[in-house]
Amino acid sequence: MSNDALKTSQSPLSHLNTGCDEEWLTPEQFTKLGGDFPTTARGARMRLQRLAQNHPELSKKNPQRKGFLYHISLKDKPLPEMTVPDAPQQTEQEERYNLWKQLYKSVPVEKQQQLLGKVVKEVSDYFNTKGSK
Repeated sequence: MSNDALKTSQSPLSHLNTGCDEEWLTPEQFTKLGGDFPTTARGARMRLQRLAQNHPELSKKNPQRKGFLYHISLKDKPLPEMTVPDAPQQTEQEERYNLWKQLYKSVPVEKQQQLLGKVVKEVSDYFNTKGSK
């Protein structure tokens, strides 16, 4: 068989193949495929792991060394949507507390001491009048 015939009979991925099935590639091999795929092995590995979460049948342990092999079809799969949990809503009481805290921190230390004194007096008066009712 001539060199030209050999070149045409090989798959376009044969230059990436290191003894594994041509359908199963390492993250390093995915980086050489081009397109919008990450160009570093670490980036490719992270993307492939995310894709394999939804398609576990498309990843397998690499029998020749540590790590995993991923099926070539993962290249064209869209990344799963990342859901960000909603932040817990503050209660009205928490909002008021945070506002007072911000206001307190925004004034000079002397004013903070005066404000604190007034608040302590108000709270003391409140509990004294509440107990007498």
